[in-house]
Amino acid sequence: MRLIQTDPSFVYIEDFDDDDLAILGKILTYQDLSAKYEYNQAKNNRWAYLKNPEWHKHVENLKRKIKKTALLEDENGIKTYSGLLGLLERNDIQFTYENLVKYPKTRTLPYDLNYTPINLWDHQKMAVDALLNNKHASIEAPTGSGKSFIINSLIKNTGYSTIVVAPYSSIADALYESFVAAYGKKHVGFFGKNKKESEKRITVAVAAGLAKLEQGNPLFDIIAAKEMMILDECHFFAASNLQKIALNVGKNIPVRYSVSATPERHDGQNTLLEGIIGPKVFSIDFESLVKKGVLAALDFYIYEVESNSSYGGKNSKRNSQEHCLYNERSLELAAKIANLRAIDANEPTIILIEEKEQLDYIRPYLKITFEFAHSGSDVTQQVKDFNDGKYKLLIGTSAIATGTDTKVVKNLILMFSGKSPTKFKQAIGRGTRIAPGKTKCNVFDFHVTNDAQSSRHFHQRLAMYQTLSSNIFIRDAS
Repeated sequence: MRLIQTDPSFVYIEDFDDDDLAILGKILTYQDLSAKYEYNQAKNNRWAYLKNPEWHKHVENLKRKIKKTALLEDENGIKTYSGLLGLLERNDIQFTYENLVKYPKTRTLPYDLNYTPINLWDHQKMAVDALLNNKHASIEAPTGSGKSFIINSLIKNTGYSTIVVAPYSSIADALYESFVAAYGKKHVGFFGKNKKESEKRITVAVAAGLAKLEQGNPLFDIIAAKEMMILDECHFFAASNLQKIALNVGKNIPVRYSVSATPERHDGQNTLLEGIIGPKVFSIDFESLVKKGVLAALDFYIYEVESNSSYGGKNSKRNSQEHCLYNERSLELAAKIANLRAIDANEPTIILIEEKEQLDYIRPYLKITFEFAHSGSDVTQQVKDFNDGKYKLLIGTSAIATGTDTKVVKNLILMFSGKSPTKFKQAIGRGTRIAPGKTKCNVFDFHVTNDAQSSRHFHQRLAMYQTLSSNIFIRDAS
């Protein structure tokens, strides 16, 4: 069996027989868990069956969307995503490989005269080298380990015209500022938030905006002509946006890298993700970087509480709201911890909430002035003011739970629900950066003991916490 890569996104499969195709089909088939969830919800909606005689057709259409494959076919033949060569090798598929993609030559990109380059840590140098030895690859490194400096080094070492794509505006803003400092505004543009600066040598883009670009738009052609594409924290991209960026406007960008703290998805589409971001060529764990003094150590404090809600229905979201997010005891404790740490200990403290409405329930217990960061606020300025010590308490939604550099925080209070390792690792990452006078961060979480779903989710979070620290203290607060 031969694999021939004619463009950066796909490899065509030749000289195969029916047995080869059957084996490839099995390896490259996966389930879209989001579609499966939607199907199960519709299938169990008895009221809709009674009200809508066509509902069963809708349910069958949803069922057909669950099973997906990365074994594709077009007018040129059978193909799969170029990033899946490693998956085939891991499954002992024997093949020869020919790459016909033409790659640009590296060249020099000078730093701005006022910029002082930092010295990279050893793990950053190793990550850069591993990526530069490949043209399509990904790396994994914990939040706070300096992935933006890895991206910067890739740009510096290649000199390629580059599109850097971030999942959220807050991450894109931080990347843009760091690249402007390094190379000057002459070379750095921003694509998002009503800006469309795509013609500059380096463009930082917000994923949602970039995914909307279509052929026929002059900006599409400018982005498509870039030489390198770097996806930052791509596991947070909506699957549809990830495909549109990598396989539409970015389809022919020859050099493609991905950097992430948690390069996995929880919608079952990891095969698609690997196909787009390529094989993982470097990773380093949190504990190693703590030992090296790169990241702050973590102490976890778990408060066991009970819920006063009588809700026992099957709606998972409502269950989380009733027993976790709006648990009066948890909200009161969170505020008391914030008062104690931010006022009495004078330590920078963050409360992360899942829904904006939680603020209304926690506010009456607070005795300190705070800032509230959310999707409609100036998150970049709020984080800067927090790091500069203008206030000791910052409360925020997911707008600051991912990618923001809250380096000074010493106490992180999680008012979240659920079990997603990605969500919680990213949230905890707000506290892992080191800063003057900081080598450790305290993380506070709540275990609702008298609700089965909440308790089950907590124990899954606890298992993840145990991979990050041996200092876990559980206290009865019920």
